[in-house]
Amino acid sequence: MSLARDENDIAAVFAEAIERCCDGVSFDTLAVAVSGGSDSLALMLLAQAWSLQSGKALKVLTVDHGLRAESGAEARFVRDIARRNGLDHQILQWTTPRPQGNLQKAARDARYHLLAQARGEARVILTGHTLEDQAETVLMRLARGSGVDGLTGILERRWCPEGSAGQGYWIMRPLLNIKREALRDYLRGQGQTWVDDPSNDNTDFERIRLRKSMPLLSELGLTSEALAQTGKRMAQVRASLEQRVLVICRDAVVVDCGDLIIEHAIFARYDREIQCRVLEHCLGWVSSADYMPRSNVLSAALNTILEEKGTTLHGCLISVSKGKIRMCREYQSIADIVMSCERGQSRTWDHRWFFSFKKNQEKSCGSMHIRALGHDGARQLRQLSDTNLPFQSLKSIPGCFCDTQLVAVPYFMENSEIDIKFCTKPSWQRQPPIEAF
Repeated sequence: MSLARDENDIAAVFAEAIERCCDGVSFDTLAVAVSGGSDSLALMLLAQAWSLQSGKALKVLTVDHGLRAESGAEARFVRDIARRNGLDHQILQWTTPRPQGNLQKAARDARYHLLAQARGEARVILTGHTLEDQAETVLMRLARGSGVDGLTGILERRWCPEGSAGQGYWIMRPLLNIKREALRDYLRGQGQTWVDDPSNDNTDFERIRLRKSMPLLSELGLTSEALAQTGKRMAQVRASLEQRVLVICRDAVVVDCGDLIIEHAIFARYDREIQCRVLEHCLGWVSSADYMPRSNVLSAALNTILEEKGTTLHGCLISVSKGKIRMCREYQSIADIVMSCERGQSRTWDHRWFFSFKKNQEKSCGSMHIRALGHDGARQLRQLSDTNLPFQSLKSIPGCFCDTQLVAVPYFMENSEIDIKFCTKPSWQRQPPIEAF
């Protein structure tokens, strides 16, 4: 991959990167996240030039986190620049309560959540991560003793599944091979100013401390380019491992009424790295979580499974019986998810199950709602339906209740007025596939 070092080749390297990111992706509109800093403003101008050539629509989104007094003015600064360039712009406010813990992580999570909500028809969201951001990320993870996945750094593109099967959006980062100073030179050439966030000098943050150490590290050969190259090579290794794992999952993992079943003998045959990755994919699908448990916790659970014992992890219950590993949702983790519903409405329960209620529904009751069956619902179902599904699995399957009476359960109790289906597929059945480059 080419590295852009000055303003003369930025447009060419950006075009190469965006074409590579968009390879195989069908979309008409893309959104660009712009904070007002040099990186994201340059991204906006480069994306506008590319969108004009490619015929794609472009919308600009700015998240106002409200963490500094200047944030509102900075958001309006971006709005004015976008409007002068004839671009659609929207300011997104972070209004939820601030957590007591890691504020940076909470702000990042809120930012991506708001961007996903506001993207509309856009199936691509561009962010302005640069070569330095990549190098700092690799360095941070190296300091934490990360393995292959951590040292991949920031992926150039990532698929974010959402809603029913096949739906979702892409996050793309086409500036990862461009240095920050080259982007600033590009903006200067355009006569465009930018905002400097004072938190970028706050050494209370690990990333800033590492950023300030980069000149010394560069003298020792640990340049931004070298660190980014390490990330690229680790991403290639990760992609190879993931492809192997997906093939194994397709061959060895069976979906059973929302649970996953793995042949213990087959699972035990593979090396530990592959076992951990298979376990991660299974946990990710059953729990619908967008993060994985820490490696030491995952490793401890793996030891228990290999000893043919049961355990709980990541909102999932894992049992081992008669040579089979079964993973289902842990009832305690979903017991409080209760959704009321009316005729003509649709509800997605636990990110996995989609309930659609017909408008012409005639039957009525005091209160119709969706929840996990629990003990009472599982007992009702066993009286009404012949099923060999383990009781712990039955407890965690969703059902529709009229007051306390069970009226619909996927697989076991059909109801002509209620349609129920899965919203998602396991990663090894999903299209588009997981990307790592």
